[in-house]
Amino acid sequence: MPGVTRLLMVYQSDDLPSSRIRVRELAPHLVAHGFEVSIRLYPPTLAERVSLFEVAKSHDLVLIQKKLPSFVDGILWRRLGRSIVFDYDDAIMMRDHARDGSYESATRKKKFDRAIDLASAVVAGNEYLASFVPSTKRRLVLPTPVPHRVPVREHRAVAELRVGWIGLGKNLGTLAPIADVLREAQRRFPFVLTVISNESPDLPGVRTEWWSWSRDSEDEMLSRVDLGIMALAEDSPWDKGKCSYKVLKYMAAGLPVIASRVGMNEEVVTESSGFLVTSPAEWMHAFERLCGSVELRRQMGASGRELVLRTLTFEAVAARLGAFLHEV
Repeated sequence: MPGVTRLLMVYQSDDLPSSRIRVRELAPHLVAHGFEVSIRLYPPTLAERVSLFEVAKSHDLVLIQKKLPSFVDGILWRRLGRSIVFDYDDAIMMRDHARDGSYESATRKKKFDRAIDLASAVVAGNEYLASFVPSTKRRLVLPTPVPHRVPVREHRAVAELRVGWIGLGKNLGTLAPIADVLREAQRRFPFVLTVISNESPDLPGVRTEWWSWSRDSEDEMLSRVDLGIMALAEDSPWDKGKCSYKVLKYMAAGLPVIASRVGMNEEVVTESSGFLVTSPAEWMHAFERLCGSVELRRQMGASGRELVLRTLTFEAVAARLGAFLHEV
């Protein structure tokens, strides 16, 4: 195909949302921008990886999503003689939980530095993540695209609101630090915490309902809640690297948001689309405003959805990524 760039996209895991969204679901949208795209899972064994390198030889460009290559892999990728682009959307150069008070990991940092050194260019999910890349390296800050052809909440007055939280079971722990706030808020305002996850929540004293997550039903589920929350730890560099995907999913569904004033949340949540909070008092104020006004929920939900439609659709993100890859 003359004029078409043959792109191999290699992703880390079938179970990771980032692999699904930033590679498998985004890839078809790159075709319109001059790419012939192949997709492969980064294999677990060296023998399988040798086969992957053979496949890569028939491509012009390779994008590795989030997988940190081993020392041997690094040698083999270099010998391939193809331009490598490294894509990541988490703070994978550090631990996700503190150990002895520190998030630093010499092993992860070494692997991350190897991946960055190997790459001709880097794609990072937000500005904070990009700050770990040398300024001399070609780089693009590219948020994760958000499906926008989804059911949108029709806000109306209800006797009891649903406050939504969506995420993997391993991240349910982010709700524990605000459990007291949720309990107090439920004493003042009529709402239930609706958790959309692959695991059930354990928040004693908080009225919750658990909706078992599935890819086919998550969008419809979100359209049935009234607002969305995202709690992060201010002192966690791992949380600071989060790409606000919960917030963006809420916005796509037309939901107002309450989010911790951490990392990328500060970039995407404005006073017209939700509330950025740092203290229990600010959480309570946000609940009071949103639980008390269907019109405010409607206005903020519409504003957030407009942001997604303007800059974060798959089509918009693919156009930016395609233009960047053609320059590598």
